[in-house]
Amino acid sequence: YLGLSVQTLPWDKLDGTRERSKPLPSYFATWSEFRRLTRILRRRRRVFQGVPNLVTKVNVLLFMLESVGLWRPKLRTTVISLMDLIADRRVRWLVPMLTRVVNRVLGGDFRMQALPNPFEVRADGIDLVIFEEFAAGTEALHLTDLADRADLMRDPAWRRRFRKQWGSLFLPRVYHRDLRHSTIEACPDARVVGRSFVDVAAERGQHPADLFLDLCAEHGPALRWHTVVANDRREPLQRITADPDVLIGFSDAGAHLRNMAFYNFPLRLLRLVREAEQRGAPYMSVERAVHRVTGEIAGWFGLDVGVVAEGRQADLVVVNPEGLDADCDVLHESEMPGFPGLMRLVNRNARAVDAVVVRGRVASRGDTPARDLGQVAYGQVLRPAP
Repeated sequence: YLGLSVQTLPWDKLDGTRERSKPLPSYFATWSEFRRLTRILRRRRRVFQGVPNLVTKVNVLLFMLESVGLWRPKLRTTVISLMDLIADRRVRWLVPMLTRVVNRVLGGDFRMQALPNPFEVRADGIDLVIFEEFAAGTEALHLTDLADRADLMRDPAWRRRFRKQWGSLFLPRVYHRDLRHSTIEACPDARVVGRSFVDVAAERGQHPADLFLDLCAEHGPALRWHTVVANDRREPLQRITADPDVLIGFSDAGAHLRNMAFYNFPLRLLRLVREAEQRGAPYMSVERAVHRVTGEIAGWFGLDVGVVAEGRQADLVVVNPEGLDADCDVLHESEMPGFPGLMRLVNRNARAVDAVVVRGRVASRGDTPARDLGQVAYGQVLRPAP
């Protein structure tokens, strides 16, 4: 195995009926318990990955210190995620400063993961993890019956709690909760489609949060909307992706099938670099960008892949640079195999990707997969070096 991954953020909740809305089990572990496990990782030269507690933001320092190599072997440690947050612009320069101290001065091997594109999400009504950031949102998401949830959202006492927590300056947040940064993409009420909640609220003489709750109560998941949480500025995003202490990654799309699709983040990095070069303001070479999403990641995790060389595993992606354009940002919906009726967000970049080769076998050409893909084994389990 590569190592151990833990979750210390209380906002990610369990589904189901027995323990619904409770944080994941590792949230309840003490750091001394984690340390007993990291001793094994350190001894076996494996990787420690985690999600820091964004409520206090303090335990990211514990992840950093766990990586320190003074008087002991360093521990490869990575956490998610470095972003240029709209809610807190300080994060994108404070965390890299601390990381440099850990790695350059204290002998650590600490990496932040980062996406090379805007962190934008879509939601059906209130079904989105950002509403787990405060108690009123969690209370609504706890209800699985849409009629019960609608009744709660119409309750005056609950709405007052929601408004108070939504606008609180003291409750920690990752989502900016500024509905100006929103677009309604679908709704049975066609009059609101293509507009922000703030614009519609102003027209109706309402507070934006009240308008949002009214639409959620009336239309439920039929209300689909979009917002950008982070990485909305080009220059800070370029600095993040060029940081040597950053691992390009953290798609998270596989955990949020209806909310985001960042599966093509390697192409997004190549596009970011290519557009900077075309503007006459290059900040990273194309060769460096390719290495960042192939050999660099594989090497850090101890995997013997990610490079093109004689005798190595022939995993290749043939990229057409002319296809690295706005098409990389376009999302498509596709039914999830094995789950009839569940539509997930996907990326399709046939213009950018001419072919995909896995262990020497052509798995796809453009957007046409090989006939036996998914029926016979193309790849294999990747194991770290002993």
